[in-house]
Amino acid sequence: MAVILILSSIGKWRTYLFEADRIFLVRRPEWLKSIPSFSLLYNTAASILYFIFIMVLFLPYAIRTASASIGQ
Repeated sequence: MAVILILSSIGKWRTYLFEADRIFLVRRPEWLKSIPSFSLLYNTAASILYFIFIMVLFLPYAIRTASASIGQ
């Protein structure tokens, strides 16, 4: 749960619900309830992937720095 809270602070959370969607979904309340759940899942996955991407970019630098400090 802490990971989700930390990753949620990284970027914007989108619900993907617009006014026209709400008018359409009035007749389908189960869809209206499920869309925020799916958007939370999508935003969490996107934040995790973004975090992994940044870590992969900086991994060579971190390894080089760590090996240089161990070698001294």
